[in-house]
Formats: sequence, structure tokens, C-alpha cells
Amino acid sequence: MSDRLASGKKYGDDSLEERILVELDRRNLLPAAFATTLDGLPELYQLIQDSGVLATSSPGYDSSARLGGIAVDAFDKAGNRVLVLGLTGGQLSNDHYPYYEMVFRGQKAAAETSFARSQCFYYDAAGMEGFEWYVIMLYLSIPGIAAGFIIFTIGRLIWKKQPDAV
Repeated sequence: MSDRLASGKKYGDDSLEERILVELDRRNLLPAAFATTLDGLPELYQLIQDSGVLATSSPGYDSSARLGGIAVDAFDKAGNRVLVLGLTGGQLSNDHYPYYEMVFRGQKAAAETSFARSQCFYYDAAGMEGFEWYVIMLYLSIPGIAAGFIIFTIGRLIWKKQPDAV
């Protein structure tokens, strides 16, 4: 988690999932140690589905299939549970993705939480599908070799025509 926090501070708004960690750190609210399991948390996927916040995907896409992110389980000053989630979702449409921040609250002794509020925004991660480095290298290497041969040949001809210095 310390690496993710450092990444969030370094890259700012480009580190979506780390936004929550950076803000809690700014307020000095991060715990000294991080848990690596979800023990004691309610069933998160069902909680998220029941919130009604997830955006609807275009036909052929499933934005809720690849939810991932950070869950912060904490207690407020009154001792009530506060569960904060920062999640990226799957594609809504071509190269269009959602990012969700959700807050759930619960009573001191109760394990259940209820939806309190959320915000959602979208980002695009577009590229040229199929044009990976190895494909581009193949297309550029052939003209590159030809151009290099021509430049080398011209250079050798110019060098041979120069008179020898005495």
C-alpha cells in the first residue's frame, strides 16, 4: 500500500484508485498498518450492486464485470463504521470507463452497512488496437533499413570523392 500511496502522490489525477489513499494521508487519517484480507467486511460486491450507483453499459460491454480498487474500513468519531470504496469499472462503451467513489455507513455494533453517498466520473483509455510495439517495429524496420542503406551509400561516395589531405 505504501507503493500505491507513493504512486498516487507522484501521478496525481492519473492514479484513480489511489485518490482515496492520498486524501486520507493528506488528512493524517491512514492507519499505521494495512490489512491484506477482507475479513470483517460485508460482502462488497453485493453491497456495490445494491447501491444502484453502477453505470449501465452499452450492449456488448459489462462495466461491473471487472470492478477493482481500494476499500478503506474505518470508524468515525462516534465509533460508527465508515466504509469508503474507490473502484474502477469495466468498459461502458468503446474505451470509456467509470470510476466510482462510494461511502457506506453502519452502527457501532452492527456488521451491516448502508449506502450513504457516492460520486462517479468517467475517463477514456483509447489506443490503436493491434498496433503493439512489435507490429509497429516490423512496419518501420523495412523503410528504416532502406533509408539507412541509402544514407550510408551517399556518405561513402562523398567521402571517396574528397581529396586526400597532405
